[in-house]
Amino acid sequence: MTHTTQARPGSGWQALLYFNSYRVVLAVLLLTLLVYGWTPQPVPLASPQHFMALALLYLVSALPIVLVSYRRLGTLLLQGSMGVMLDVLLLGLLNYYSGGVGSGFEVLMLVSVAGHSILVGGNIVLFFAATASLTVLGVEAYLYLAHLPVLANFSFAGFFSLGLFVIAYGCKHLAARFAHSETLAQHRARELQALAQLNEQIVGMMQVGIVVIDSAGQMELANTTARRILDAPADHPLPLPTLAPQLAELLHRVALHPPGVPSIDHLQLGEREYQVTAIQLDAVGRGLLVLEESATVRARALQLKKAALSRLAAGISHELRNPLAAITQAAQLLEESEHIPDRARQLTGVIRRQGQRMNRIVENVLQLSRSRQSRPETLPLQTWLHTFRQEFVGIHHLHDDAIKVSVQPETLTISADPTQLHQVLWNLGENALRYSTRNPRIHLRADQDAATGFPYMDVIDRGTGIAQASVQRLFEPFFTTEAEGSGLGLYLANELCESNHAMLSLQHNSPHGCCFRIHFTMPLPITAEKTYAHTDH
Repeated sequence: MTHTTQARPGSGWQALLYFNSYRVVLAVLLLTLLVYGWTPQPVPLASPQHFMALALLYLVSALPIVLVSYRRLGTLLLQGSMGVMLDVLLLGLLNYYSGGVGSGFEVLMLVSVAGHSILVGGNIVLFFAATASLTVLGVEAYLYLAHLPVLANFSFAGFFSLGLFVIAYGCKHLAARFAHSETLAQHRARELQALAQLNEQIVGMMQVGIVVIDSAGQMELANTTARRILDAPADHPLPLPTLAPQLAELLHRVALHPPGVPSIDHLQLGEREYQVTAIQLDAVGRGLLVLEESATVRARALQLKKAALSRLAAGISHELRNPLAAITQAAQLLEESEHIPDRARQLTGVIRRQGQRMNRIVENVLQLSRSRQSRPETLPLQTWLHTFRQEFVGIHHLHDDAIKVSVQPETLTISADPTQLHQVLWNLGENALRYSTRNPRIHLRADQDAATGFPYMDVIDRGTGIAQASVQRLFEPFFTTEAEGSGLGLYLANELCESNHAMLSLQHNSPHGCCFRIHFTMPLPITAEKTYAHTDH
């Protein structure tokens, strides 16, 4: 006979312990009935002493089984089989001394078979039913063959035996369904536990602070970042009003809103400013706080702006190329004509040169939007800056002393794309010219960093400085303090510097003027053996 059992080590042993305890209670109940003289009437085959001895034996045998099941010794199958055999033997004897079927003890045998069939499961439950059936039928046969003064009832015994098999078979399938459901529940519990651990690890590794506050104001959950921000101990969490009164006040305001409606605020926590998102989780007052550095939020917004600007710049630049080409070509044809005066010829030359410069700017913007690398050349700054100064002075009709150029040492060279560097200095120079009030209105200074040895270039004006509230947003796209400004000059200059492995920063800011510095942090590889010479920009 084959046997299969369902593996239910936890709940199976617990249920078996309860069933074995039921057996002890049943034995004590039988003893109580016998002590008070409530024995089955009549008792034709035995004296009350026989019942007393069997009840005591039943109790003495049940107690060790309870102890063994409590300590979970052996296997569930072995313990269950021992219990069934004990019940079949002793309840069968009680059934015999009570006159066979009809005394009620066979019903207790049915309970034992059904209960153990559910607990153990498998094909062995049919063996339990067969043993109990043979015991009931054997008692009736012995009563009949021994010619005892008791009427044997074979029909009732037969139907009862059939009922044993039906119940055992049904309990077998019921046990299988229970085992499958329990296995599935355990599998789901392990998955949920693993998912909870994964979520806890993810939340713990997040750079954003996550805090869950219960209705009493205590921290129910806080990841590592949040504890660092709030300086909260991990072993003895303090109430939120003690750690951060401003956060508690924010949650109090959020509690007035419906659950799920976020409230965003910027708060100073320690030495840094944080963007705090507060949400009421439920109606009982539990709240969620999300803490993120405001600088990180602004940097992420800036990246989104940059991506949008790149797409916009690519579209606009593409549309500008054809009109610029037409303007440049028309200016060149007019300049070559013999029927225009010299003054007009000079103006058309200016149009042609500026059209060419605008075309180079369009190409730079297209390169920037397509993330193309720059084409660096070796530039002697002394010569290059003087050429740039002459062009800038001529275009803006300035006096010679309006722009000062100083390079130390005079042989200082850099590796950069001359067209992109020209555009950077042009943007910075026009900004300086707009605000500077005294000569020299712009000072272009180049030198070497004493600590690193890398060259740098300064664009210094003599204006009134930049408002402190605007300093942090200088290089953001579309940020401007002018009514007619586009907010793209410094942004584009910064992007062009980064494409040349340089860094643009506000080096000095005061009511007497500003200084923007271009740090050439590392030399660029020269793509072609090319050295800058005096050319017309």
